[in-house]
Amino acid sequence: GEMERDCLIGHGASALLRDRLLEESDKYIAYVCETCGTLAYHDIKQNKYICRIDAEKAVISPVAISYAFKLLVQELMALGIAPRLNLEERA
Repeated sequence: GEMERDCLIGHGASALLRDRLLEESDKYIAYVCETCGTLAYHDIKQNKYICRIDAEKAVISPVAISYAFKLLVQELMALGIAPRLNLEERA
């Protein structure tokens, strides 16, 4: 109802959604290249994350995303679409 909506607005609807849909659900730590915005992969032999595009000059950062979003990005990549993640510093 109206009062419940106002309560969520007043007490942080975004925090509630983040908690329910990410923290308590399917949180996944993905490693993303800050230079080009693509997902990096883990090279077992070198024991580090590598960007397929920028290789050695890449800056890789961990990003918390939902596992469903990671699957969406990978499926788009399989279709030949290259989604880019624009990373920003958290305030």
